[in-house]
Amino acid sequence: MNLPGLWDTIEKYLFPGLEELLGGELTKKEKEFVRICTITELDQFSHEFEWCGFGRPPKDHFNIVKAYIAKSVYNFDTTRSFIDFLKSSTKIRRLCGWEFAKQLPHESTFSRVFAEITASQLCQRIHEFLVVKHCGDTLVPHISRDSSAIEAREKVMSEPGAEPKAPKKRGRPKKGEIRIKEKTVVEKQVDRSLEENLKELPTHCNKGTKKNSNGPESVS
Repeated sequence: MNLPGLWDTIEKYLFPGLEELLGGELTKKEKEFVRICTITELDQFSHEFEWCGFGRPPKDHFNIVKAYIAKSVYNFDTTRSFIDFLKSSTKIRRLCGWEFAKQLPHESTFSRVFAEITASQLCQRIHEFLVVKHCGDTLVPHISRDSSAIEAREKVMSEPGAEPKAPKKRGRPKKGEIRIKEKTVVEKQVDRSLEENLKELPTHCNKGTKKNSNGPESVS
């Protein structure tokens, strides 16, 4: 089943069935936990936690794997606080596989199995399994943004070889004085060829835009 179909099944059939079985509506976090356990197909990796016939049988290792996911979903910092949460939260405890609080393993067992899960890179292998199964060779477009600082000129650079312009006279012209209005860049382009216009385009930082109330910022 593809992911959209699986998601639809979880929403329409799995949640209502679990809520009827557990005797109450699932919270947002409990639904998130169920989705993760279902989509990751943990049963595909359950054989890693089965008893091999030597020594004492492991105690509820597969349930502890689900508890490992629940601990991450609820963002508990310590195993002890998470166990206290399992004792009081009936639904999430039953979803992990323990009907009663007295069935919960000891804190040392939780810690040992959690360490084994981390050392075996189970989460990374589950992620790889899901990518291969549902994505295969499909290209996934994405945008990578680099926040590294880039050195750039911050001040406006004068045009090479340009002569400084004479300051314009302020105020109204005197009687009889004729001021010739200089043509704008667009007006000059009308009477010139394409090559001449392209040569006039600036290739250096020559424009400033106001960044904030402290001053301008140059852009190229």
